[in-house]
Amino acid sequence: MASMASIAAHCSRTIGEWLYILEVTGQVILVPPYFENFGKRLIKSPKIYCGDSGLASYLLSVTSSAELERSPFLGALFEGIVPAEILKSQANQGMRKELYSFLDQQGLETSSCHCPTQTLKPDG
Repeated sequence: MASMASIAAHCSRTIGEWLYILEVTGQVILVPPYFENFGKRLIKSPKIYCGDSGLASYLLSVTSSAELERSPFLGALFEGIVPAEILKSQANQGMRKELYSFLDQQGLETSSCHCPTQTLKPDG
């Protein structure tokens, strides 16, 4: 967030507050890093995805599928759909939100590391 804050000329706390609002409203998806005894060779910052590809397309002035196919943002728009659908599926199945990113310093990356967990059961 510090690098985003320096670019936007705001303090990282302000950026964090805005990211929280965007996450709560479903506009962005923050995917925390997955690290478990892999040493210090991992990037331990969250990945940020656009949660609404339609809104992102509108803001990028992409108005047709032909424009989308030529757009340099096609990959990024599609990449945001994957975590959004995984999280929706988990919520619809009564599962806990568990989605992680994995990135090491050499560039090895997986954007959607899904670790299955038990289904949440209501109390009572």
